Amino acid sequence: MTFKQTMSLLFSTAEGTYYKWKSQKRPIILLLDYLLTQSEIEEFLSSPDHTISKFEMIKDFEMILMGSKIDYLQFVDENLALSLKYDLFTDLYYKFLVYLNEMQRSEDTDISRTWTLSDAIPGFFLKQNITTENEEHELYKLQYKFSKINSFDQNMSNFIRLCMGRDMLPLVANNTGSHIEISELYRKSAVYHALLFNIYKLHPELDYKEKMKLLLELIVPGSKEEDADIIFEKNWKHLEVDFDKFVVKIKNAK
Repeated sequence: MTFKQTMSLLFSTAEGTYYKWKSQKRPIILLLDYLLTQSEIEEFLSSPDHTISKFEMIKDFEMILMGSKIDYLQFVDENLALSLKYDLFTDLYYKFLVYLNEMQRSEDTDISRTWTLSDAIPGFFLKQNITTENEEHELYKLQYKFSKINSFDQNMSNFIRLCMGRDMLPLVANNTGSHIEISELYRKSAVYHALLFNIYKLHPELDYKEKMKLLLELIVPGSKEEDADIIFEKNWKHLEVDFDKFVVKIKNAK
């Protein structure tokens, strides 16, 4: 089948109509040229249920990502603190993500060899100077929680790395209205996790409390520290809607 015949069959028009529309730069033609090859259009036309194998594979991949997303949000909700009170694991974990993100962006690092987050843990800890008042107890908790990261499989690691490459937007986007609903508890965790990752990435000079206070200030300027829990609880939905705008605010914060 020639290309003219294929397009004629797709649009149920004369063979020259496609080229006429193309010369007019109609959006539907631009979209079609961007998404599909001739062989994929022919596959769509010849398939009894009008499917294209490429998009069926993408659907399968999206389901894998969604499973990893839900598992990761469970980890975030259960293990990371959202409070001005210092938490050792929370602080170290965000620093670990920043460390991994820098590895991905480094021209000197073959990140393709680091398929799981656990591969990066030893190098990260070599750069840390961990001291705690209750050292034995805190280090035991630290060891236990980082052991959970060791259990992240390749799909989970790839999902996290994908999120980091896009300012954690995939963690926040498409959490409502899809065929798999994300609970409000996990949606809230996604929003704050994504924003704190950006704060840690863009403002490493701040200590833990200063980073949390920056998040609080972005949400409600001039807010009091003692109101932090209430503010975090009441404002996450508008942060979810305007996530991109708040990432820009973080980038511009001084």
